[in-house]
Amino acid sequence: MDTLDTTPTGLGTLYCFGYGKLKGPDDLASLIDGEKIDVVMDIRYMPTGRNPLWRSGLVAETTHKGGIPEYLYVKGLGNPDFKSGLPATRVHNEAEGMATLMGALGAGRNVALMCVCGDTPHCHRRLIVAKARQLRPDLRLVELEVGKAPQRS
Repeated sequence: MDTLDTTPTGLGTLYCFGYGKLKGPDDLASLIDGEKIDVVMDIRYMPTGRNPLWRSGLVAETTHKGGIPEYLYVKGLGNPDFKSGLPATRVHNEAEGMATLMGALGAGRNVALMCVCGDTPHCHRRLIVAKARQLRPDLRLVELEVGKAPQRS
């Protein structure tokens, strides 16, 4: 994938959401509500969770049934300090993870970053969004949160 695509019309949209309040695929479908998302990138450091539908064995099926055709686990964008309870300050392997993300966006794919956290400002997603916007200031962002209208910027 080309990580340096400079054609604005070829740039996909970046979506962000946390699955923590979602019980399953029906809740995910309601959250995305017709948004065209090509791939969900699971950016948890470890693809585990309390709800088995969001664990590594079933999460691809859950996201597919929720309306997102492709699932990709991207450990490089995971928060290695997620158990600390402190605000995230880094991702596991920024170069590798950002190359994957920017390659997909540069190829015109609409990508959703997914982890458990409910809102981006308090999640490591904010670090990834900031870096992506540094690399591509023209990047469109849509934040999806349960019970709120999509926030576009």
